[in-house]
Amino acid sequence: MQKYQIRDYQAKNQKSAPRMFDLIINEDGIPFIEIKNEKVSHKISLTEAFKQAGKKIEYIIEG
Repeated sequence: MQKYQIRDYQAKNQKSAPRMFDLIINEDGIPFIEIKNEKVSHKISLTEAFKQAGKKIEYIIEG
């Protein structure tokens, strides 16, 4: 499993770029986004996130 922090580098008036979510690539190569706050952790597949937004996504994972 690989985990990457996705940050908002366009945020203004911040000492460092705030983390928006984590991008997780599981052992099968399927990407997920994970959103955390103090009370809840929510994980959704990247494909499902785009489907809910009404967008189409295609991806290739190399590495």
